Amino acid sequence: MFTSPSGRLQPGWSFLLSLAFSLVAFVACSFLAAVFEAEHVLRFEVIFRPLLAAALFGIYFWLLTVADHVEEQRTAALGFPVLGRWKRQLGAGSLLGVILASLAVIPVMIWADVTLNVHLNPRSMARAAIVILVLIFGAVAEEMMFRGYPFQRMEEAIGAVGAIAVFSVSVPPSRRRRMAASVSRSSARRSTSTRR
Repeated sequence: MFTSPSGRLQPGWSFLLSLAFSLVAFVACSFLAAVFEAEHVLRFEVIFRPLLAAALFGIYFWLLTVADHVEEQRTAALGFPVLGRWKRQLGAGSLLGVILASLAVIPVMIWADVTLNVHLNPRSMARAAIVILVLIFGAVAEEMMFRGYPFQRMEEAIGAVGAIAVFSVSVPPSRRRRMAASVSRSSARRSTSTRR
């Protein structure tokens, strides 16, 4: 019931186990980040996002070893191939991301009344670098949670179309909840800081 004849955990159970571990990692990492830096959003994110990415990587790496009996190239099985043309794919994906982000911003800059003042100094450059790192770790963690190990196990269990349907229905509500929690947390900080 739980394992295949080869001793490998069934894909459905692997998915549920990875989902449970992912939720625990999310809560534990957000708690740890809040303990150290709950007052400042950027400092919270600097702790939370890399910690979550590392925790998820470790959990899924462990699950590949223990539940799926993958002995070689576990990082490639998680979607991080270290062999082949990964540098070219990373460059092409990054370039495509910059182009698409620019295309999304251009209409706003043209039709909205937007002014942009850029002040370059060491502090602003350091903050920009920190924000970029937070975005990278956030993207890595989200991709691992929603398109990595859990998605692969769901695809094995119910097929590609079923897995895409399940994740298409379940991911948008989870993103809305995270956005709502982030907005309420930042508005609560603003209201407490204005009272001081």
